[in-house]
Amino acid sequence: MKQKRKTKSKYNNKKVELDGCIFNSEAESKYYELLKEKQGAGEIQAIELQPSFVLQPGYKKNGKRFDAITYKAEFMIYLPNGDVKGVVTDIFSIKKKMFEYYFPHLSLVAS
Repeated sequence: MKQKRKTKSKYNNKKVELDGCIFNSEAESKYYELLKEKQGAGEIQAIELQPSFVLQPGYKKNGKRFDAITYKAEFMIYLPNGDVKGVVTDIFSIKKKMFEYYFPHLSLVAS
């Protein structure tokens, strides 16, 4: 039986468990705690963890299948909207442009 080797995180983040949820970094878990405080104070209506948005559907061309392009946010908060990123990558910048095109009624904020 093959054992799966543990690989280091791309940005040396350590996963954190909080309230039964697994976060990809300490920064995400701390931001979640802040959001929960704001929700308790009535500043935020709801928090959705890791919602996924289709930026381009998958398709077939000449018999070859191409996967959909998706963006998975760490959080979607209702009034105000937000997303926490440790590092803003080139891929994120491209996906942000696509997100803003397809979802103009939502705001994607990197902090």
